Amino acid sequence: MSKHIVITGTSRGIGFELVKILAGQSYHIYALSRNSQPVAELNLENVHSLSIRLLRMSCLK
Repeated sequence: MSKHIVITGTSRGIGFELVKILAGQSYHIYALSRNSQPVAELNLENVHSLSIRLLRMSCLK
């Protein structure tokens, strides 16, 4: 059974690096940030990059 991970703040810094590290360890990752492009450009099969603003409740529906 594969494990799923949600990481926020993935467009740069620690969040971005965590995506790269954990993607290589067979996790299914949901990468959340305002700008989804940096993670999307990694072209990792098990990573889903989503543009979302957690401060807006309408984004969570």
